[in-house]
Amino acid sequence: MTDKNRSRQQSKINQAKVNWDDLLVALEWDSAERRQADTLTRLSLRAAQYAEPTRHDAQNQLNTQTCLTFTLAKERYAIDIAYVRGVQTTGRITRVPGAPDFYPGVVNMRGRIITVFDLRQFFGLEVDEEMPPEMIQMEVNQLHLGLLADHVEGVILVPNDTIEPLDILYAHGITREKLVVLDMEKLAGDERLIVNGVIRNGMEDAG
Repeated sequence: MTDKNRSRQQSKINQAKVNWDDLLVALEWDSAERRQADTLTRLSLRAAQYAEPTRHDAQNQLNTQTCLTFTLAKERYAIDIAYVRGVQTTGRITRVPGAPDFYPGVVNMRGRIITVFDLRQFFGLEVDEEMPPEMIQMEVNQLHLGLLADHVEGVILVPNDTIEPLDILYAHGITREKLVVLDMEKLAGDERLIVNGVIRNGMEDAG
């Protein structure tokens, strides 16, 4: 994208006015079953993250990353579980006027409006018309996102010595199993994600 086109996109975003009253009406509360399932998922993820290690495990963990793995657009990705707050089905997404393509909209997660983030659009990958069915709730440097995924696989340990350099700005590297380990700190620091305080963090920044 040229500087001129980016400037036009930024101008369009800044001029967009979000009617949050209408947006709140359009958003629906998750069902009780979904809230319960999401709570169980978050508890299991945190249990894996904070499990008390043995001395041997503690030594091994110095050389590994505990990651949540998922697939998207025929690629496999891994993210540090420290940033993960839960996993749930995508559900209904409400569009926000003027938002860039990699922000397809917002969702209501237990009363909090979360911005949905599409890595396919952000990385310029091929995008199907069908929306990915799963979403990973994330928090990175106070940035709350719902990361779209075709399938969330689970939590694994990734040895650091198996990660090889990869020519992608937002990745620590790639493993021998073709698993791309994302660098969420760099990703969250991209200026394109800070297009508008309202869009960036939903209602939290709107107030």
